[in-house]
Amino acid sequence: MRAALALALICAACGGILDEDEGSSNPLLDQVTPPTCAEPTAGGDGHHRAGEDCLGCHRQGGDGTPFSVAGTLYADTGGTAPAAGVAIHVLDAAGADVAMITATNGNFWSTDPIVAPAVAFTARCPDVVPMQAALATDDVSCNRGGCHTAGFRVRP
Repeated sequence: MRAALALALICAACGGILDEDEGSSNPLLDQVTPPTCAEPTAGGDGHHRAGEDCLGCHRQGGDGTPFSVAGTLYADTGGTAPAAGVAIHVLDAAGADVAMITATNGNFWSTDPIVAPAVAFTARCPDVVPMQAALATDDVSCNRGGCHTAGFRVRP
């Protein structure tokens, strides 16, 4: 099952073509147990540069602490209102659940290793919302150009 999951995730990822509509099909979503929803909670201030490519600085050899995954969650696709206190889960091919809470500016990040392929969810009660595309790389910068940028922001 893990091999099939890995193969399916490798075939789908953010490659500059944005297809995150509710009708999209991701076979990995049928193979993982979604996280449970969580009530909004405090997640810190998020520091700086909401909406920018976090791993541009926060990667191995960069200026900041190396992150395995990072991005900004907004309440709208246009990126005008941050979504604070929302749980984000990345379920990876090794069976890990990398859980994060968005900060007041919407930023989220983790230094925990992520083994591709992986699936991501936002989990704010009463909803658990999957990302329709799979994460097919270990270098997961959600705000990177071609992925969740202006007009296509991550939202719960």
